[in-house]
Amino acid sequence: MSRMHIGGKVVGNAPVKYKKHNNKYTYAD
Repeated sequence: MSRMHIGGKVVGNAPVKYKKHNNKYTYAD
């Protein structure tokens, strides 16, 4: 599953790896 990191807020568990995607930052658990 992949969660999103938007507007400096983290949705879900703590971020592990960040990946730039368009104007949003996503990372995979």
